[in-house]
Amino acid sequence: MRSGQRETVTLMSTVKIQLLGLLLLISSCPFGAHGAQPPSKLKIGILKRPEACALKSKAGDLLSVYSVGKVHKTNKVFDEREVVGEPFKFLLGEGQVIRGWEQGLLGMCIGEVRRLVIPSELAYGERGAPPFIPGTVCSALHVHLKCVSCHALTVTCKPPI
Repeated sequence: MRSGQRETVTLMSTVKIQLLGLLLLISSCPFGAHGAQPPSKLKIGILKRPEACALKSKAGDLLSVYSVGKVHKTNKVFDEREVVGEPFKFLLGEGQVIRGWEQGLLGMCIGEVRRLVIPSELAYGERGAPPFIPGTVCSALHVHLKCVSCHALTVTCKPPI
């Protein structure tokens, strides 16, 4: 097998593994069928990873993100801050967002895109967030980290090249 053919086979294998991982992540929240129990753990999928990562997010950092949040069971959008308008800003590790975000965005690089599947206990719990999020449901979010600021140091809000 020639070098070019080996690279193609390796690339195809990598793509198959990534697709399998994405399918497992998508199916990790039940749709109420067959009495399945909601997941008890946060699921994190990396949809896009930047080539370079100068700084990973940590507790105490001010993060700026674009996101789309959906009720996993119905796929209904309950929050959309993607590309248009100002990014959502919060201090990581300070309790300003749901626990699934606190855990799921640690170690994230600028320009990275993650899919979080968050069980009810780490999201909105039994009460939900009426009228958009019913109680005891799984949330699925796509989160794109645009900027990280830490201790008076702001790292560029554009992904590294």
